[in-house]
Amino acid sequence: MKSRYQRFVAMFPEISTLSALKRVMDTTEPLAFCETYLKIHANSAAADKNPKYCLLKALTDGFLEYQKLHGLSSEIEAIRQWSGRVKLDDLENDFIGKRHGVGPGVVENIRLNLGDRVMKPDRHVIGVMEQCLQMKIPLDRYSEFAHLIGKNPRYLDCILFEYGKAKKISA
Repeated sequence: MKSRYQRFVAMFPEISTLSALKRVMDTTEPLAFCETYLKIHANSAAADKNPKYCLLKALTDGFLEYQKLHGLSSEIEAIRQWSGRVKLDDLENDFIGKRHGVGPGVVENIRLNLGDRVMKPDRHVIGVMEQCLQMKIPLDRYSEFAHLIGKNPRYLDCILFEYGKAKKISA
């Protein structure tokens, strides 16, 4: 995620806020947006249904609505406030969590990138935990597990993710 973000920032410095991203998404055809900004070669008939495009749109719209609803002064303040309040075991009732494509992995990826001490329970991490380490942890308990690990669970998260990806291990 970090390398994609850095590439995006370098290539499109004019899109430095969610508001700017929303303007671009709202004024660019989904196919052109996918190809230009996400480097996804989508099917022209289904570009607006591309999972990455849809998730980005849902998160962008959602965080901007959340900021407005709560009267927060900045977009990052809205993301941080939401991140501190979201409950992984109740995403279906969460302002952002109830949106299509938002699950525990997305939530924990956002938290991870905010610098929180969490592990992202994606299919690679879950696969390694279950198949190699023989540990079956409920999705909403990965953050608790991360706190048991120590100061930097991100390091273990990266190791598990990369190992799972390299060995093609997934849940």
